[in-house]
Amino acid sequence: MGQHITGYLQGPQSAQIFYQAWRPARSPDAVVAIAHGLGGHSGQFRSVGEAWVRENLAVFCHDFRGHGLSKGQRAYIRCWEEYVSDLALLLGEVSAQYPNSPCFLWGHSLGGVIALDAVLQGRLPVRGLILTAPAIGQTGIPAAKLWLGRILSAVLPRFSLNVGLEPRSCSRDPAVVQQYETDPLHHTLGTARLSTEYLKAVERIHQQAPRLQTPLLLLHGGGDRITSPRSSQQFYDQLTVSDRLMIRYPHAFHELHLDINRAQVLADILDWIRSHLLTPKTVT
Repeated sequence: MGQHITGYLQGPQSAQIFYQAWRPARSPDAVVAIAHGLGGHSGQFRSVGEAWVRENLAVFCHDFRGHGLSKGQRAYIRCWEEYVSDLALLLGEVSAQYPNSPCFLWGHSLGGVIALDAVLQGRLPVRGLILTAPAIGQTGIPAAKLWLGRILSAVLPRFSLNVGLEPRSCSRDPAVVQQYETDPLHHTLGTARLSTEYLKAVERIHQQAPRLQTPLLLLHGGGDRITSPRSSQQFYDQLTVSDRLMIRYPHAFHELHLDINRAQVLADILDWIRSHLLTPKTVT
């Protein structure tokens, strides 16, 4: 049925990056690397890994520094490059274990910003890019808290506060909400330095959007109160890449892979991946 593995990857500045993977018994048709969102962790994609390993896909997911089981202050980075390096580290592990398998990158929420920025920089050669509820515009974080982060970033970069992302805004499934409320690895913190680095990354992404050449699948829920479906549509409209698709789920909440319509969401992603296995070359 497959194998579940866990381990730590050694990153720059002695960063210990936790990762886990679900590997099928035979050579996978493709590998999916997942980048989680702010406050999240790799364990929140366990159901995806368990389901897709039965579809003969390998699924890899890590915890960004300051998240989950990885080391570091919660939600603190010295610079944006640290997140990009963490993701590159995961993709390096994927390449080491499956050098001949096509790799798809799935970025969720803040992870979508990191994944998109890295791909636009040409840092991550992948067969396709999947974004779910990417935080590439207006977010549910109060503007006053983002403003405070900008002010404090230079003098108190480690200053931390609750960004106000409520578990009940994550999913329409009460069981998922309860799980988020009791999950010791899940947090709702942000830091001053992260706020400024994040805002610069979003601005850069919008400026460079027309340069994207990697096949893209973008999904967003119409009921999302954490990231903006309108901002996703605006970003999508800037793109020039011909191989792109956006799917909106009218009432879905932020965590599409854990919402009550998750079966449809995962089926849509899986269908898109399968359709792109027919394309032999890697696009960067």
